[in-house]
Amino acid sequence: MNLSKIKETMDNIHMSEKTQKEIIENVKKRIEDKKNKTKQQKIRPLIAASIIIVILLAGIPIYAGIQSLVKTRMENMPKDEIKNTQNIMSERTSEADIFSREYSQSERERMAKLYIDYNNGKFPQKEITVIDSKEQPKKDLICYIKDTSFFYLPEHEMTDEELLEIIDFNYKREYSVSQSGEASAIRENFLKEQKQFETSVIANGGISKEEALNTATELLKNKLNMSVSHMTEKNVCLYYDNDLKLNIYTVTYGVRSCYYYYFDINAEDGSLIRAVKSSYKGIEELTSLF
Repeated sequence: MNLSKIKETMDNIHMSEKTQKEIIENVKKRIEDKKNKTKQQKIRPLIAASIIIVILLAGIPIYAGIQSLVKTRMENMPKDEIKNTQNIMSERTSEADIFSREYSQSERERMAKLYIDYNNGKFPQKEITVIDSKEQPKKDLICYIKDTSFFYLPEHEMTDEELLEIIDFNYKREYSVSQSGEASAIRENFLKEQKQFETSVIANGGISKEEALNTATELLKNKLNMSVSHMTEKNVCLYYDNDLKLNIYTVTYGVRSCYYYYFDINAEDGSLIRAVKSSYKGIEELTSLF
């Protein structure tokens, strides 16, 4: 599975704490594996750290960082709707979402733009129809089958309204999950550990999380001619790379489920170690930055 597929899959996964820990441990083991030195494996720590970011920061979102219009929309969700959504997520029989068909290229491209529009306050007029597996989906209507986590997508090219309904539904699911005590505890523990790690790095002469973020931002603006103002994803994760024997900040920028830029930055001196762009087209190593 390539990086874009991993990211796309992880964006749609809502897991129990046990499952999250198992995946994180598996990822860490893969980081420590030094046996294979192929080109793909050389960027594995970057991929692995990105997966951890997704699990901890996207699967259980930190909503203080998202656009204020979306934040307000989420916080205005009725308590009954949040509780009902939490029940749907806890009672489903499938860990990951399943789709009746793949998105077309046009739908993917429009969804990238619509994620930006959504964060700027363009919300759907209606909501996805939620049914259980005993009911029959309507042929030309988007449906979410709650007990199997199955998205029935109509065969026709979906409209912007329909794509916005999917985007809105995913944000609401994640926000609802993030409001549970379990999710809050996991998030708070992760952020506490990251802060302690960062403090130790700075005490030993290294750079801060903010400095790493600024480095990635400047690379995007000055070397890739990319504005970050429209990007819906911005995360920084600090980890130890066993192969390189270095503390590394992985900075992620992107438009959710569409494309992502990943930067591995040396936490000791701020130098760029690796850079990758991921999209539905595949993985591109950004060699022009070196």
